[in-house]
Amino acid sequence: MLPNQVRSAVTIYNLSTDSKNLPVISAPVILDGVYQNNSYGLRLKAEAVQSDDKVLLIIPLSISVSGRDYIDAFLYTRLPDAERSNYWTLAKGDKIINKAVEQEFNRATDIEKAFGFDNVYTISEVVTNNFGSPSLQHYMVTGR
Repeated sequence: MLPNQVRSAVTIYNLSTDSKNLPVISAPVILDGVYQNNSYGLRLKAEAVQSDDKVLLIIPLSISVSGRDYIDAFLYTRLPDAERSNYWTLAKGDKIINKAVEQEFNRATDIEKAFGFDNVYTISEVVTNNFGSPSLQHYMVTGR
């Protein structure tokens, strides 16, 4: 589907809440073989300048993550806390780091502090393109 020279590795951190409504960050999910397109910009607001950086990820549906299966975001939120470590998902609000990282975090703000705001994106949209031949099927993920 994608030329080898444009493939890269990214890390996804799934953000959710546990049975007590406390925030939980999953173990990192490293996706290797993803097309990544970053765009950088600035937006002027009143008296401040705000980053307008964006990322577009094309993730093949056939991508494999060792020991974890993909599950729809709606179903992921309904899994018991103990079972979530067996799955990964792509959901609005999850964090993307534009390189492979195995470090675990307790809070979303710790991710941004560790890697800087230029390397961390928040997923804003996920589209599943599961039509056509298997080599063309993919998730299209955008983030800011």
